[in-house]
Amino acid sequence: MLSLKDSAVFFQAGDFPMDGGHWCFVGEITSADFFIRPRVIVSDAKSDQTGIVVMWYLDRDLRREAEKLFDQCEVGHTIFILDAAPHGFLDGTSGYRLEGLTEAKIVPASYSKLLKLEKDLRSPSTTCSNNCTGDSTKSLRKCSGCKVATYDSEVCQAEHWKNGHKMDCRAYQDLRQVLEMEDKFENPREAIAFH
Repeated sequence: MLSLKDSAVFFQAGDFPMDGGHWCFVGEITSADFFIRPRVIVSDAKSDQTGIVVMWYLDRDLRREAEKLFDQCEVGHTIFILDAAPHGFLDGTSGYRLEGLTEAKIVPASYSKLLKLEKDLRSPSTTCSNNCTGDSTKSLRKCSGCKVATYDSEVCQAEHWKNGHKMDCRAYQDLRQVLEMEDKFENPREAIAFH
């Protein structure tokens, strides 16, 4: 499993491996604008760079699929862009031009939150995630969605869902998809995409 701190995979804005291979840019969305083209402005999660433009140039037949992706474009969410090549736009801004939907993944959490969630993915809790004072001798069941959160009862699971796990569950699943792409990054000749 990859690590978000792996500088051989997750590069700063404008950087990419000199010897070829796959890489990924990670940014945090600071604004979203869909007036003419879908566009987000991001700050680099790995450095202090801000104002990086990410713009999609899509064929008309991708509009419906694109709407699902763009519904996730909220300020504070994290975007991962595979094999991100720097691009200068005609208006003088710079960033990344994307021509498909599978080269980017938007995760509904900030980068700092993802660092915490990554720790939980690697070392799941051995106690009830709802922090209850229930029976510690009961066996714990994992959340069927993220497979990280653990519960000693359905009551605890329902309460934890209402108190924030609903958002974390989706973020855990998306983060796991990114981090489990290790074998894809190791083969530079094979096409790489989020599904």
